[in-house]
Amino acid sequence: MQSASARKRWEMLYKTYYRESDPFDKKNKARITEWEAVYNSFTINPARYPTLIDFGCGSGHFALNFLKKGFEVTGMDISKEGLHILKQRAHTYNCSTKLHTVHSGLYTRLKSLEGRYDAGCMIVTYHCISNKREEQKKVFMNFIRLIKKNGKVLIMEPNPLNPLFYLYYTFLCRTNQEDGFNTRNSKKEIVISLLKESGMKDIQISYHSFLPTFLINRWNFVKKINMFLCVIPLVRNFSAFYLITAVKN
Repeated sequence: MQSASARKRWEMLYKTYYRESDPFDKKNKARITEWEAVYNSFTINPARYPTLIDFGCGSGHFALNFLKKGFEVTGMDISKEGLHILKQRAHTYNCSTKLHTVHSGLYTRLKSLEGRYDAGCMIVTYHCISNKREEQKKVFMNFIRLIKKNGKVLIMEPNPLNPLFYLYYTFLCRTNQEDGFNTRNSKKEIVISLLKESGMKDIQISYHSFLPTFLINRWNFVKKINMFLCVIPLVRNFSAFYLITAVKN
């Protein structure tokens, strides 16, 4: 279960760091590339999957992009400050009419929302939970229960096999083994196993980036290098991120 210190840390991070700028800034090629990787891997549209929950949405970069695409989005997060920033940003960018927010931790079962959503995403969130298997499964079940039958989910995680990304989380984000960033949890084999245990089918995996994405803002050719490396067998296993999609039985 997330500790009081973890909750306090997340609130402080959003107050001091995660007040992001324009989520649709065309000059921020790194963020655009990340969004394209998510949307292209997810292969959903608002006509077939109109309602979506962003499980652990933070200040809402991806939630806002889904809103702009026409989805009705519910952002769920442990941080009141993060949700406050999300609502402010949605209002600023004229996409607040289809936004809902839920203040809740990942370990809390949301019975009133179960089976309500056509799709759900958990983006760079899973590695922030406990390293205990039973608690990992609990979080997955809390997430999957929110999705309708034949609904679709996407999980995007940093890849602990990518040494550059692992060093970034270790030294910049100060990896904590009890709560907070815990990149070793996010091995794709663990995530796939938990999805199967949660009753998911049609599990697909794709890869995103290799060199740090922020380099794309300075050198556009880095995007092409990343795309090339992420389709090469064996090499792609060391990508910076992996994305997994699955369908609920």
